[in-house]
Amino acid sequence: MLWAGLARAGGAGSADVLVQHAEEILTIVERYIGDVQVAFLEEQAVLLRDSRALTAQALSRLLNAGDRAAEVASEVAGTLGLPERGRFEVAFVTGLPRAEAWRRLVRDREHDPCLTWEFDEGTALVRESGGAGWPPLPGR
Repeated sequence: MLWAGLARAGGAGSADVLVQHAEEILTIVERYIGDVQVAFLEEQAVLLRDSRALTAQALSRLLNAGDRAAEVASEVAGTLGLPERGRFEVAFVTGLPRAEAWRRLVRDREHDPCLTWEFDEGTALVRESGGAGWPPLPGR
């Protein structure tokens, strides 16, 4: 399809020139495709970082809502991907090595999603009630 377009754009007799420079044309096309793929992956990474930042902001607002918790829950439920009036379990894991181990375990359990909120010495984990038990902590 690309070849036909180049031949049409080049006019009569351009096929011979295209054949002579086929290797260069293919190299340019491959480089362009590579550039498009890199740009796509970079944009995906930006969107993922933005999504994580929005989730962290929403969870922070909820955890710091105090007396306004019900109102804030209504505002952030969609961002967090959790039902507004659900029942939740919260676990606090202290000690950085233990908290990192929990984060890895929770990330690996896609069927049992869990939000994490990191603080100075550990992690808070929040998930909807009714799932499987919390994963066992290695080295416990």
